[in-house]
Amino acid sequence: MSKIEVNEIVNQSGDNDSGIDLTTNDQIGFKIANASKWTLNSSGNLFPASTSQGIVLGATSDTAANRLDDYEEGTFSPTLENQGNSNLTTTKTSGNVGGYVKIGSTVQFQMLISISALSGDDSSNLQVGNMPFTSKSQSASGFGGGICAYAAAVDVNPTYGLVLTSSDNMRIYTSPTQPMISSNLQATSYIVIFGHYETSA
Repeated sequence: MSKIEVNEIVNQSGDNDSGIDLTTNDQIGFKIANASKWTLNSSGNLFPASTSQGIVLGATSDTAANRLDDYEEGTFSPTLENQGNSNLTTTKTSGNVGGYVKIGSTVQFQMLISISALSGDDSSNLQVGNMPFTSKSQSASGFGGGICAYAAAVDVNPTYGLVLTSSDNMRIYTSPTQPMISSNLQATSYIVIFGHYETSA
């Protein structure tokens, strides 16, 4: 079986409006109606021409509901806050870290919050701030949260978190209807939470 070189591929439409662009040595461009659509670079990565393009899954026509056009991995720095004010001050340790994977509008996250000093704690509801993305609104079914997998050096154990709608904050709970308050923390509190929620982006 003979090998066909890329530069032997001919545009079968009979013009230069659609086909493969080989004008550079380090990438291959795919165009339709004289507009670039996808690029394959020298590292073997395939890029769409715009962030609105993606791969359609589970459908034979281009529908937004079936188009995978967003994927991201990253880290974030969760903070502990008094809900409604900024009086709570915690000193984070080097182990304080969060990670996430965003597929479409859903973000999966995990976090470890470890502190070494505490001040300003009171009867305010405790929340995690600086979640990686703002959540959807309540009208758009913006509900999600996380499970507390481990906690140490707290006066009352947290059980789960609820991501507040249209927000990048997650309220911590000790029981189904009882929010954790910041005075439940100690100077060396250690909390691990994982979960997911829907984002507004």
